[in-house]
Amino acid sequence: MRRVALVVVDMQKAFWKRKGSWRKRYPHKSLINKKRTLTAIKQLIDHAIERGWKIVFTRVVFKTYGEKSPLLMKYPTIKNLKAYKEGSYDVEWVDELENSPKDLIIDKRSYSAFTNPEFLLFLNQNKIKEIVICGILTNVCVESTVRHGFELGFHMWVVKEATTTYSNKLWKASLETMKHFANVLSLQEILDTL
Repeated sequence: MRRVALVVVDMQKAFWKRKGSWRKRYPHKSLINKKRTLTAIKQLIDHAIERGWKIVFTRVVFKTYGEKSPLLMKYPTIKNLKAYKEGSYDVEWVDELENSPKDLIIDKRSYSAFTNPEFLLFLNQNKIKEIVICGILTNVCVESTVRHGFELGFHMWVVKEATTTYSNKLWKASLETMKHFANVLSLQEILDTL
């Protein structure tokens, strides 16, 4: 049996919904292909359940704004907007994924899921060697986690249709870049392969 984890990156209202803080920080940006992305993620979750994979959800969340975080240092507007605040609308899951099974929830204060030591501990304890990744933003948190996982020796898989960002050009460029660190495949190829 393959030891695989499905990692669903940052499918939280901060990014997904118009009243989320990311949209307040970047009012001129909006996510592309949202319906396709959500449909693909739901199919991946069903596949993961069927295959017995571990399912990990990540989210950006701050308990306080006094925490040491590269995001807070680079983007003071996060604190000003009280963005990603624990218990707030921003950190709620996208409605369609709220009731999805979650073996682990990783709260992070930076881009890569691996910046929370609990994530690596969970993977090692469960002898997971392969990670299938999906979510948002393709060119930021998804790509950062893929690069980090590759550097740590994990076999990384990226599902094209199950990621999104705010520009088709950036989405394609990020997927192309991640080919250096992961197998970047279509949803159907992933379902047929794993």
